Amino acid sequence: IVFLPLYLTIIFMLVFPFNNWQITLPGNVTDVSKNVSYEKSLEDSFFTTYVINYDKPTLLQLILTKLDKKTTLSKNVLIDYYYDSFLDEELSYQYALINAYLKAKEHNDEVSLSHQLKGYSVVLTKNKTMLKDLIIAFDGIPFTNFSTNQELSNYLKEKETVKLNAIRNNEEIEYQIFKQAGYFNLTLKPYFEIESFNPVLNFSYQDDKIGGPSGGLIQSLYLYYLITEKELTIKVGGTGTISFNGEVGAIGGIKEKIFTANNKVELFFCPKENYQAALEAYQMLKKPSYQLKMVESFSEALDFLKAYEK
Repeated sequence: IVFLPLYLTIIFMLVFPFNNWQITLPGNVTDVSKNVSYEKSLEDSFFTTYVINYDKPTLLQLILTKLDKKTTLSKNVLIDYYYDSFLDEELSYQYALINAYLKAKEHNDEVSLSHQLKGYSVVLTKNKTMLKDLIIAFDGIPFTNFSTNQELSNYLKEKETVKLNAIRNNEEIEYQIFKQAGYFNLTLKPYFEIESFNPVLNFSYQDDKIGGPSGGLIQSLYLYYLITEKELTIKVGGTGTISFNGEVGAIGGIKEKIFTANNKVELFFCPKENYQAALEAYQMLKKPSYQLKMVESFSEALDFLKAYEK
């Protein structure tokens, strides 16, 4: 009886989950060559970086996180959302392929790529039934009528309700969505059908159990150097999403990725939006093994790498 309160406290610290919090931990790097098959390979050249997110930590884990400078404790803002990280990764590889091949074609006419925008995929939503839907019309307006993502975003911003036509399980359906607290609470991304490309590559990224779009920039760089058969004198790492028109976007877990990459790469690309936080973490490294470089676009990263080509 005397020790019962102590026992209960220990049990509470070890077992009771805090559902609205998450811990981000350093992870590891992935050699992009492991996910792409071609007659040649660029092993040990380009590395994406991933972190580990731990949801619903216990009180003891929360305390330990506060004592560890390499981890981050944050509110789980997506707790009420449904997210398909593997679909997001598939879109990332689509955009990487488009960027790499179109840029390579500028220097080699034998490189070709045929692709077509098929609609907008739902990658994040509060309505689970909508996840992975391919939206092809908004209020009866075909998606092709919106020339840019910004034009579509501006259209949706002015609406309180929108009728959607979507492809789900290979069938076209129609339904309506409504704003909640000023938002539709979903994320749409362009979905392309890659009809053909030369040279032909085979991808196996679906088997690595790592999802998300944060490897987009490095994947684009790897594909470009692979098909142009150029080589580098350094190991390149980094993080950053890639859009189909080559813009590098923000990611999560930048502090942990900075710690993860040390002693594994010699150059680390970082998006502009994450640079300040990345620099603060970088300055905490006692002996950084790499140069930290901020980039805003695929083309900018390529221009920077020219100095390291063999």
